[in-house]
Amino acid sequence: MPIKLSLCKIPECESSDSTLHRPFWRENGTDECRRPVLDRQKYELRNGTCSEDTFTNQTEECTRWVYESQDTIVTEMNLACNPWKVAMVGVMHNLGMLVSMVFVGWLTDRYGRKPVLIICSAGSCIGIVRSFLNSYYWFIAMEFLESFIGGGLYSVGSVLRNKYTNFIISALMSFPGEMMSYFFMSYYGRKYPLIIGFVVCGTLCIGLAFAPDSLPWLQIALFTLGKLLMAMCFTGVCTYTLEMFPTSTRGTVIGICSLFIKIGSLLSPLTPLLNFIMPELFSLLCGASAILAGALLILTPETKGVPLPDTIEQVEAQIRNK
Repeated sequence: MPIKLSLCKIPECESSDSTLHRPFWRENGTDECRRPVLDRQKYELRNGTCSEDTFTNQTEECTRWVYESQDTIVTEMNLACNPWKVAMVGVMHNLGMLVSMVFVGWLTDRYGRKPVLIICSAGSCIGIVRSFLNSYYWFIAMEFLESFIGGGLYSVGSVLRNKYTNFIISALMSFPGEMMSYFFMSYYGRKYPLIIGFVVCGTLCIGLAFAPDSLPWLQIALFTLGKLLMAMCFTGVCTYTLEMFPTSTRGTVIGICSLFIKIGSLLSPLTPLLNFIMPELFSLLCGASAILAGALLILTPETKGVPLPDTIEQVEAQIRNK
């Protein structure tokens, strides 16, 4: 069962400092957006005491909420029943970075790095202004502007249990994953370590989707190993891409690849919405994408020990001789 970060507030039964724990709350048939209808007659007979029998089987829309934390945008702007608005904050952040990539390089070449760097640094002041805004639409506008001017800062989510533990595990797995990439690609080539890494990583993601909540150690193990292999594969793909494409088009192709990376970042804040369709869907999609990437790598040539190609014809020759 997903962790509830907010619940409908029932003023007749709760004080202003209520928590998410409530013995009278019916879990089935209710969520953050709907609450059971109070049976006024039973409520008065019980002298204003709430219990499971005090409510009818009907539900109604929520107008007030109780939150797990008071320090989030969801709490401050009452977005409990608007998950798409929460996701849109991340979308606007990544959209600003995507648009920034188109213009910042040109501005740097035309006006120099120093003035552009000063302007981008000043963009951090927008974050201070944003913290005082109470309007959601002004908030996401400032989110876009901040990432557009500051462009270059990145955000991540978490998947498993404690969000701080997840972040620490994710960070710790990045370095050994990059070292594994260096070792395997130096001794076994570029192509096959990446194929195996993507396929195994995809399998772990699919396994994570079906890991029961009663085995948290299994979920953490699958997540940790998956993160380790993904760090290895990402580092390897960057090297492999540079070596695969010819000098005449390398810059253009790398730019296109970076653009698709940013499109992925743009869509990533929307992935929590998949939980409303199927909680396991995100892990299944990630696993399937990784396995598909590994399968497509079969079509590419090995570049270890091969001189960097200068023309498209040389790349075609490498593919024929793979």
